[in-house]
Amino acid sequence: MYFLATRRAPVIALKLLILLFAALICLSLVHPRLGEVSLSDYASYTCINENADQNRPDFSILTPAYLMAAELARNFCYPSAINEYFNQVNIHWKHRGEISAEAILEQRFDLLWSRDYILRAQVPHFEDLYENLQVLQPYSVHWFSLTPIQSVDAKWLQGKRIGLSNDKKSQSGYLLPMAALTTTIDDMSSLKIEYADNFAELALRLKAGELDLISGALEGQQSFTAAELESLYTYPIMEDEESGAWYVRKNLPHGISHCNLKKALRVDLVLAGTSFYTKQLEPDAECH
Repeated sequence: MYFLATRRAPVIALKLLILLFAALICLSLVHPRLGEVSLSDYASYTCINENADQNRPDFSILTPAYLMAAELARNFCYPSAINEYFNQVNIHWKHRGEISAEAILEQRFDLLWSRDYILRAQVPHFEDLYENLQVLQPYSVHWFSLTPIQSVDAKWLQGKRIGLSNDKKSQSGYLLPMAALTTTIDDMSSLKIEYADNFAELALRLKAGELDLISGALEGQQSFTAAELESLYTYPIMEDEESGAWYVRKNLPHGISHCNLKKALRVDLVLAGTSFYTKQLEPDAECH
């Protein structure tokens, strides 16, 4: 009996594996797999359209923030009135300084998030190539700290470790906080300033006690939980700062409407849980 049991065990195991494999195939047929979102390099996502066609062009999106990158790419690959025109979606998040005149002139990006003066500094008549799709409402920039902020002056800042963005064209991460410091501090060399690639890294270092003060946008904050925000101390740097806008390439394939692009952006922002930007976009509407 023992001999028979040991002889049958491999056969039973093999049958179970075959049944499991068959079940997985059935599930994949019932629930089609959506295009995967893969991290192709340190500053971009790529997702393949589930109905990919190599004869179609790619759709490229540029944003200065890594937030919502996966959601943007994934949603633009869902079955929609947009993705039937493209093979895959590439979304990049880069420093403002990396938006070159060549990239604008060659229209390397189909959709990009920037500010008018940044684009105009590269290509004075950029509106010949890109048009405004959606203007975002102003936001406020604040200092964030784990301890009470009495006044951001030389006395209070003494010994404090300040975290700023490596992106020297970032309004909330570098330009506005640096301007606030230079108008207050006589000797900037006395400050302890450290830099990071993005706000998420600064937030992590603040929570870990490696930094004492960081700057960022107050609205749409995703690097802190609601409970963490409640325990943080903030100090205003600038109110009603320009958020920028989404710009779309003018010669997109025929059939892609601005309405569908706006709708896709709105859905993405809802998926990402960013109510601040969602409120700024136009209400849901049927596109014709």
